[in-house]
Amino acid sequence: MLTVDFYESGQGETILVHFPDGGLGVVDAHPSRSKSRPEIEALVGGQRLHFLCLTHPHADHGVDLFKALSAAAQIERYWHTVTDIQALFFAVTQQRVYPDRFSSLLTDLRITWAQYLIDLYDAVKTRTENDPGFTQKINDQRRSDEIAGVKVHFLGPLEADQNHFTSTYRALVEGKHRSKPNENSLSAILAFEYGGHLVILGSDALAENWQEAEKRCRKERLPKAIILKVPHHGGQDALGDPKARSYLDLCRPNCETAAILFGGDAKHPHPKVLDRLKTKTAVQCLANGLKPPGQVSSNPLGLRIPGARALVPAPTCNPHISFTIRADGQVEQMAGSQCEFCQCV
Repeated sequence: MLTVDFYESGQGETILVHFPDGGLGVVDAHPSRSKSRPEIEALVGGQRLHFLCLTHPHADHGVDLFKALSAAAQIERYWHTVTDIQALFFAVTQQRVYPDRFSSLLTDLRITWAQYLIDLYDAVKTRTENDPGFTQKINDQRRSDEIAGVKVHFLGPLEADQNHFTSTYRALVEGKHRSKPNENSLSAILAFEYGGHLVILGSDALAENWQEAEKRCRKERLPKAIILKVPHHGGQDALGDPKARSYLDLCRPNCETAAILFGGDAKHPHPKVLDRLKTKTAVQCLANGLKPPGQVSSNPLGLRIPGARALVPAPTCNPHISFTIRADGQVEQMAGSQCEFCQCV
């Protein structure tokens, strides 16, 4: 059987994929600020990992991956989406210029972001020197793989976006003017096929990539998703225009697809995105930033601004959501439930 565990962090993401042979896959890892997620060492310590995957280089997806590298007994592969490490490190040192009272805070954030990448890639480099095949770049051009009877489809990022990211930052290093690309364009989209079902983990992939992913799924006649990790914490830039194809077109009809939402802050999910999710899927959230616990309205101050809401930490709806898919196609939910806020109305 295939089991997928989603753990709340209140900010980032941790997803574990348990394969039928007992091995694990780790897709991103971020500690929980509410301490509701076990330490990563407890989750992967002494385990055999088929892969460790950083879906894209944002810190809310990878801070704990370095610890996972050290804790696991065996790691077969490290999957990543960054084509040029030098360009990446230059990118994370860049920041917009704000008034002085904000500059030190932004610098600290950038240092934290860069430091986790330095630690992670240093450890990965050491392992790659001993096993040249340890590090594997993934994008939409990579052929599907099979792990312990589970087909793994690589639907993103788009190779063209990876190349654009690299060429843009190389040009910036040379002093040429270029518009800085969005690191979310590097996001991996992984689809796990087992028991006639599809589990789609789309990290923070953007709308353009989802349109291409949907085309490929139709072309290869992949099943509709039974589980979808909601991309970019429910952000509008991942769902796109309601008239265009999106990740919702990869879902089953009649709210049969479980949509797992990592909310995390007052901007996520976007109210319009949540409304569309609830018409198509059975939403379950680990954290939801639309309103604080016990508060009836998401706009208690009565601000006459579209989308206005209280800026408070996102409450934890579920510390852990888990599903098991059996070889015969049966699906069982092992942990988590729809919170009152996410239920279809």
